[in-house]
Amino acid sequence: MKINLALILLSGSLIQAAHALSPGDIAVIGYNTNGTPSDSFTIVTLAELPAGTVFYVNDNEIATANGGTFTDLNEAEASFTVKAGQTISAGTVITLPWGAAAVSTATYDFSATTGAGLGNNNDDIQIYEAALITSTTPTTFIFSAKIGTSTSARPAGLTAGTTFISPTGTASRYKIAGATYADTQAALLTAIGNIASNWEAVAPVNTTDWTFSVGGAPPSNTLTLSVSPASFSESATNPAATGTVTRSVVDANPLVVTLTSPDTTEVTVPANVTILANQASSTFDVTAVDDSTPDGNQ
Repeated sequence: MKINLALILLSGSLIQAAHALSPGDIAVIGYNTNGTPSDSFTIVTLAELPAGTVFYVNDNEIATANGGTFTDLNEAEASFTVKAGQTISAGTVITLPWGAAAVSTATYDFSATTGAGLGNNNDDIQIYEAALITSTTPTTFIFSAKIGTSTSARPAGLTAGTTFISPTGTASRYKIAGATYADTQAALLTAIGNIASNWEAVAPVNTTDWTFSVGGAPPSNTLTLSVSPASFSESATNPAATGTVTRSVVDANPLVVTLTSPDTTEVTVPANVTILANQASSTFDVTAVDDSTPDGNQ
């Protein structure tokens, strides 16, 4: 019998624990270097943060423009983790303490920064991903705010005026009226980076002072399947064919694709296959099942 392989059912799902962020997915929109009971800074998420997302924050410096390594870790570092089963939507505003005990909410954990503080008009807020909180070389810089007279340089992968900004003053914030609050991520980053027009020398007060809407959502992933050869005998030497599953959107997240054979008495496939991070496709073996029963072409 010859099997004409027309269909293998498939579906895909992200491995959330490996979610990776990109520059500009989070932006700093305010800070207070003279806060009570602690200093603080305010961020807005410009992309959805699924469960398992982890990023780090510190107030250390970069020595040279486009540098990829902090000069040291002599100040403070903290981790932000989205809890299991939770998602932080794009456009969410969050204020985090700098110099306080750990914070735990229904959606996230932020580690302790006890004893830390932001220098008066002379410090940095670095948001990044790294292998460990103790890593001096991040894997990805997400956003950087160089406050006042800080001598820190632009981190690698960030752009001056959008993902690398230079606000000034003891306290400052993105305006709560008269600026841009609903647009694409790129347009919002440009507006946030326009310090002269869109920031004011006022400490952030309430996260509800802003209402952001992030448009231009990333395209959905479409999965396509090909099998070569497309037909084979059930007595063929296995693997009888090779399947390839391809995704339309390639990003830094691995994608697990579930495979199902329409008739396991004739052909079998693995339960799933993983498309690795930054890869468009993955292959798998298609196995013919010889049941010794003459049943014609299928």
